[in-house]
Amino acid sequence: RDEQAVIEARNLVDINYLALKQLLQLDPMTDIRIVRPEVVIPADANPEAFTLNEVYTAALGTQPNIRANALRTQSALLDESIARAGALPSLSLFGSMNTFFSSVSQDFLNPNLDNATLVAGTPEPVRINGIDALLTEFSFQGVTFPKKSYGDQLNENFGQTVGISLRIPIYNNHRNSIAMERARLGVLNQEVFNRQAEQTLKTNIQQAIASARAAKLSHQAALRSVEAAQASYDNAKKRFDLGGINSLEFTNARNLLDQAQVTLIQAKYQYLFNLKVVDFYLGKPLNLN
Repeated sequence: RDEQAVIEARNLVDINYLALKQLLQLDPMTDIRIVRPEVVIPADANPEAFTLNEVYTAALGTQPNIRANALRTQSALLDESIARAGALPSLSLFGSMNTFFSSVSQDFLNPNLDNATLVAGTPEPVRINGIDALLTEFSFQGVTFPKKSYGDQLNENFGQTVGISLRIPIYNNHRNSIAMERARLGVLNQEVFNRQAEQTLKTNIQQAIASARAAKLSHQAALRSVEAAQASYDNAKKRFDLGGINSLEFTNARNLLDQAQVTLIQAKYQYLFNLKVVDFYLGKPLNLN
């Protein structure tokens, strides 16, 4: 039976190692070994000294979800303020400056007449004040125009605008009122969510404190059980050495001692775990020192 218990214990260890690898997202073939920590119950550990108000007040300032909820509330309040601002008159001042340049722009005020010639058109008969006459049109040909420089264009095309805009929302299909109602509803929803989160936190802290106190009692009971089992084992060993009991009775006493020691180890680490849970809510660093 002892061999069967050893095999079952080894199987349980292997299963828990696999669960740990899966939790850490490691390759199942990765070889890991847990080093047994050398820890003792703090001498000043006293779960009875924990008070709900003390732990709860500390947790409100350290728990990430509570702090995140506070920031979400601030964001919802800002959204509400923005929605209210949409229903208020707004005065805006605006201004602009611009200019432009064109590579084909020409200076028509300064024509180049060096190659210009005066050309007479075909005379056209006209009548002026009852008198027949010939009208001839003359035109310049070969006239060219220089291109405007880059700087001149920027200077001549420079423009600027300054103005004031006043917006007074009178009727916009109730969009502003709907936006304000939605924003206010968002604030109320966030406040309800915050209260629920705070109540859940308080409940968890109550359970953590109660679990720490219960774990202390379980640890103390396990210590007494080990002491009793050790005394029973020592007595059984003496009687076995003297032939007062058989090997079955002696083995039973040893098994009871082993079981008591296992229970003590479990109670010890459960007690430490429950103490660390309370430390977590208090915002203390989590370590085994």
